[in-house]
Amino acid sequence: MRSMHVRGVGFFSPGFAGAPALVASRADPAALLPREGILPARARRGTSFVTRMMVDAADQAIAAAGFDIHTVRTVYASAYGEVETALALLRMRHTDDGILSPARFHLSVHNTAGGLLSIAHGNRSSSTAIAAGAQTVAMGLLEAAALFHESPGPVVVVLADEPVPDALWPGHSYPPVAVAFALDHEAEGALACIEDIRQDANAPPVPDLSHFALNPAAAAVPLLRAVLSAEKASRVLVPLEAARSPWCAVVAPVRCRRPRLPPLTELVPHRAPMLLLDEVCGYDDISVECLVVLRDDSPFVERGRVRATLALEYLAQSIAVWTGLQGRARGEPVRIGYLVGARELTFAVDHFRVGDELRLRASRLGGDSTLGAFACSVVRGGDTLASGTLNVYSESPTRVTVVDDSRS
Repeated sequence: MRSMHVRGVGFFSPGFAGAPALVASRADPAALLPREGILPARARRGTSFVTRMMVDAADQAIAAAGFDIHTVRTVYASAYGEVETALALLRMRHTDDGILSPARFHLSVHNTAGGLLSIAHGNRSSSTAIAAGAQTVAMGLLEAAALFHESPGPVVVVLADEPVPDALWPGHSYPPVAVAFALDHEAEGALACIEDIRQDANAPPVPDLSHFALNPAAAAVPLLRAVLSAEKASRVLVPLEAARSPWCAVVAPVRCRRPRLPPLTELVPHRAPMLLLDEVCGYDDISVECLVVLRDDSPFVERGRVRATLALEYLAQSIAVWTGLQGRARGEPVRIGYLVGARELTFAVDHFRVGDELRLRASRLGGDSTLGAFACSVVRGGDTLASGTLNVYSESPTRVTVVDDSRS
C-alpha cells in the first residue's frame, strides 16, 4: 500500500480537551461536550452525541492539516453508529402512538455525520461510512488506504462510538470516544507515517485502554498515541484489535526532512522506460534509500504483478544513485556501472504487486573507486521482502554522454 502521512489529528472524549491532553493524561472536568458551531444550528438540531463527536474530531483534524474542507474525502467508521437514535425510533414505534419522527428518521442512517458535514460545506467528494464490529477501526483505515491506492491525496478518517444503550446491552457502560486522522501523500509537515495496514500474528498485545476498553473505537487510541510520539520512536506495530492475528498499523517517523536531492536523471545513466526508480528517499556517505511505487503501467508489470527477482535491478539502480551522488559531490559526471555478482540472496515473496511501495536500501560494505560491495534489502511496510549482497563495477569517472530516448 502507499504510505499515508498523518498531517493532523482530532480527538474527543469527555474529560479531555483534545489529543495532546489525552497523551499527557491531563484530565479536564470542564470538557464534557463536543464543540458547537461547526454545523449550522438547523443541521445540528436533533443530532446524536456520536454525530457531534465525529463532526468535532473531523473538524479538528482538517484544520490541523490545513485541508480544504470543501474537497477533502472522508471515511466515517463506527461499530454501532446511530444506536441511540435507532432506539428512540423503536420506542416511538412500540410504546407511543406508533408514528415515527421524520426528523429522527433521517438522522438515523449510518452516514449521518458525513452527510451533514458535506452538505454544510458543499463538499461533493467521496464520503464512506463503515461498520465492522471489533474490526471497525482497522477497516476504516483500510478503506482510507484503498482510496490512496486509487488516488493519493487528502482524506480524513473518523473513528467513533458512543455507549450502547443499557436497554440493548445492560451493564456495559463506557465513555464515548472519537478519533480522527488527516492523511495525505505529502510528507512535509506530517506528524508520522502509516506505512502499512495488515494482519500480523506476531503483533504485540493490545495496550491497556483502561476505562475506554469496551468502546470499539478505543482501538484507535493506541494509534493516536503512536502518531503523536513517532518522532521519538522507530517503526512500531500497533494492534487495532484483540485477536490471534490482529489487524495492525505500521507507524514510522517521517523521513522527508532532508535537503532536496537532484532529479534521478542527473544521477544515473538510465532513462525511461528503463529508469525504474521513482525517487531518492535518503542518502549519506555509505548508504542510500530509494522508492519504487508499482503501478499498472510500471515496466515489467503483467496482470498486476512483477517477479520479485526484478529487485536486483531496482537495487542496482539504487546503488547507481549512491554512486551518482558521490560523484556529483566531487564534480564528476555520471558513470556507467555493472552488476557483476550477488550472494546470499533471499526472497520472501515470489512477486511484487501493483500498489506496493518498495523501499530499496543499499549500504556500502567495502571496495574502491571502481569495485564495491553493498548490503541490500527491499522493504514494504515493516517487512523485508528481499535481501542480499550485490557486487558492482563502475567505469572510471570519464565523461559519459547519455541519450534521452524517452521522447522518441
